[in-house]
Amino acid sequence: MMSEEVRPATAGPSVSFTDRRTIEAQEVLVFDSSTFIREIGLMSTKGSALKHYLYCRGTQLVVPQAGAEEYERNLAKVAIGKIHQIQKELRWLAQFCDGIAGWSAPGDDVIKSRAKTLARGDSHGAIFLPETDNIRARARNRNSAERPPGHLKGGIGDCRIWEQCLELLSGHNVVFVAEDKDFRSRQEGKSLHPQLRAEAEEAGAGRSLTFHSDMESLLRELKSEIPPIPDDAIFEFIYDVNSGTIQELQSNSGCRPTSTGTIKQTRLATEACEIIEVRLEVEDRWKSPERATPLCFKLSGSCRYHLGEKRLADLRTDGVHLTMTEPDGSVHAVKGSRVNLQGHCYIGPEPIHPELGTVE
Repeated sequence: MMSEEVRPATAGPSVSFTDRRTIEAQEVLVFDSSTFIREIGLMSTKGSALKHYLYCRGTQLVVPQAGAEEYERNLAKVAIGKIHQIQKELRWLAQFCDGIAGWSAPGDDVIKSRAKTLARGDSHGAIFLPETDNIRARARNRNSAERPPGHLKGGIGDCRIWEQCLELLSGHNVVFVAEDKDFRSRQEGKSLHPQLRAEAEEAGAGRSLTFHSDMESLLRELKSEIPPIPDDAIFEFIYDVNSGTIQELQSNSGCRPTSTGTIKQTRLATEACEIIEVRLEVEDRWKSPERATPLCFKLSGSCRYHLGEKRLADLRTDGVHLTMTEPDGSVHAVKGSRVNLQGHCYIGPEPIHPELGTVE
């Protein structure tokens, strides 16, 4: 099994931490350091999809102080390494081309500031969780005694993260993702270490801890299906946005839309957790009292859908076609059919185009 859930029997009071925003969700998500850093601040395709699942499920991402400190150090290190790699490649290219225009790398302050922002999970609406003196003391004792997760490499960072998970369990269900083997059982590989499982059961007081050994397992568990957008709403939206073209096609054909056709919609994650991209393939029948055979209307394109407001916007139309079939079987397009009618128009930041995560 790639995930396992620990459910104790009785309920307990909510815990309070100082100097942080309130954790309002019943369920929180915590990453160990290696998982968070592997996602480079959750900027990957998986991170993009994760934002939607957290939004739809109502789960809050929590960043423990120990994790944030390690994330920040390592993210800055990764960025500096990328800069050195780019500079090396540019020097080679300059020699090859007998000189090229220069490139100015971002300064140290920019790198540090960006690493800090990513490390705190701000783009995911994360809650930064500062440590208490009591948590730090328990982490030191755990590490000194070589209790999991400090039993293999002797690092105190994982012990600090685990102690904060136990503290969270007094008031919240916790979803914990750890690719680090220090948290896992030696016998079962992908399961939580038995000693840690027992500690979670004792600390839970009616709450549950669900453990995942990787992002793939997490996303399968968190996946929250977004119902298809009603066809009526899409027909109304596309006909309204393309009203000028629709009027021209109506005038040239003598037919009107029926809004009874078929719509294929593919819903994709974007950089904004509350907004998805909807790719559309629309077919509709246009009729008139004078014609026995309806005309075939087709539209392809994409738009944005705001999950909270249930609102469609920013339609990009790749093509609109209205065709009629004559009695002899020939098919021709009605004057006014077009391809690439509109450019991109967005009500926020431009979306991420490469390899978007699918929202099912």
